[in-house]
Order: sequence, then structure tokens, then C-alpha cells
Amino acid sequence: MTIDRAALSQRLHRRVDALFQLDARGRMLAINQWDAGAPPRFFMMRTPFGAICRWRADVPDGVAARLEALAAHEPALDLHVTMPTGAARAAAPPGDAAFALPAAYGQYLAALGEQGRVEKIWAGPAYMLLEPTALVRAGPARALILTEATMAVLRGRFDDWIADVPHRQPFVAVVRDDLAVAVCASVRISDAAHCAGVETHAAHRRQGYAAHAVSAWARAVTSRGAAPCYSTSWDNLGSQGVARSLAFSLVGVDFHLT
Repeated sequence: MTIDRAALSQRLHRRVDALFQLDARGRMLAINQWDAGAPPRFFMMRTPFGAICRWRADVPDGVAARLEALAAHEPALDLHVTMPTGAARAAAPPGDAAFALPAAYGQYLAALGEQGRVEKIWAGPAYMLLEPTALVRAGPARALILTEATMAVLRGRFDDWIADVPHRQPFVAVVRDDLAVAVCASVRISDAAHCAGVETHAAHRRQGYAAHAVSAWARAVTSRGAAPCYSTSWDNLGSQGVARSLAFSLVGVDFHLT
């Protein structure tokens, strides 16, 4: 069953709005997370409906206008987005560079280069859970939604995440022998969309723990009335595999310039 295109377009805009803190003009001020962080100078999500783009607040108006004009002519992606049912899953993206990078890739670099040299380029697929009832994943261990009272399971393995527990809810840990082996938490949050951050302990990878954590996290997000979103880089094949193994659909491609 094909999802309603107008509804999907609205969901994708809400997903982009969840990623960044914006000023009154809709320009990016910071990453939308509890400890902020600098956003890229230019962000674009290519979708089946065209491009959704944002630029940082310090990008000159003339440069922003050029970026906006280029994005307006970016071709829509043909992702064949459908509601997943049963064993049906979103197809893996084509491996060609024409899909992975925007059509006007060089022109975006040149436009932003007028402000200053582009130091970092990042791109990767974006997924969304479109049919929550399709998400069923039995896990090989316990999945817990952590609180400050239970976050001790992170110690010694995910110490960098401990400070995030109060701020990145729901925060799920898959636990074996009273220690976390994988985590998935909401790293970007709005009323409409939550975006996943995932990590598996190095000694426990390729054992299904990441998929178990993401599955439990997505159910918790859905129970809050928000859309679970998942993104990764093109070179992280394992992370892409987690998304495809669950009921997430490929809905777009992110592109960052800093």
C-alpha cells in the first residue's frame, strides 16, 4: 500500500525541523540537542518531493540565495517509498554516485566557497518508520528504557552516554549480564519526530543487538506519538543493514557542507 504523498511530505519536513535549532528566519543556529553543537553551513535532504534545505545563520544572504536556487532545481528522488508489510522492506539504495550526491554537487561547493572553503562534506541515507505495527523484533537480551536510577548499566562501556540519559529520552539499552551491549536514544527530539543515535560495544557487534535496541526505541517513540527516524552515512554499511532489517523505509538522502 503506497503511503499518502502529502502526509509523507509533511513528515519529512517535520523530520528536518527536528534536526536543528532555528532563528526567526528559519536559519540554523545549533544542532537540536541538549548540549547544542555547531550545525553545518548548509544542509539538504533530497526527497521524492524535491529538496528540503537549511543554511546556517552566518551564511551571507547572497550565498543563501544561490544555494536555495540550486536546491529548487534538484531532481526528486525516485525511492519507490511504500508502506512495508510483512517481509517487504525498503530496497537498498543504488550504489552510484549520482544517487549518493546531489545533481548540482559541484555548484553547491562553489556557492558556499564564496563565504569560505568547504572543510567537510557528509552524505547518507535517511529512514523513517512509516508503519509502526510492522515493527516486531525479538531480541537476544533484555531491552531497558534507562533512567538516572538505572543508567549504571552503561558504566565501563558507554561512559560517554551517561550524561545524555536525562536528556535523550527514550534511551534504550540492551543488557546482558547486567551491562549494556548496545544503546539507542533520541538524539534529536521534537513533538513530531525523534532521531536515533545508536552504538554497539565493539565486543558485541554483528550479533543483532543494535537492531534489538533500535526496535525497542522505535516502539517507545511511537508510543509518544512521534515518528521514529534513523540516518547514517554511506560508508556505514552495518548501520544501513540495521535500518533495512527492521521496518524502516528509505525516505531521503542527507547532504551536509561545513
